[in-house]
Amino acid sequence: MFTGKREHFWVESFGWLGIIAILGAYGFLVTDVVTPHGLWYPLLNGSGSLAVLWLSWTKRAFQPMVLNLVWLAISIYSLGAWWLY
Repeated sequence: MFTGKREHFWVESFGWLGIIAILGAYGFLVTDVVTPHGLWYPLLNGSGSLAVLWLSWTKRAFQPMVLNLVWLAISIYSLGAWWLY
């Protein structure tokens, strides 16, 4: 799927940033830096899952792709609930 080393580097870097966002969101949650019903928790989870979803798509790794698609859907739902209330 990759056309060169430069594209490979950016896709991998984007995936790592996604992992950092997801783990950071969880770390912030358990240390009471963010709340699960606020803006930042679903925003970090959603952006992280989108990055890992893209990485999984480029590698044709379907299991993490499905996991992160569901994770993204939950994050979008949570952001919508935050926006409405």
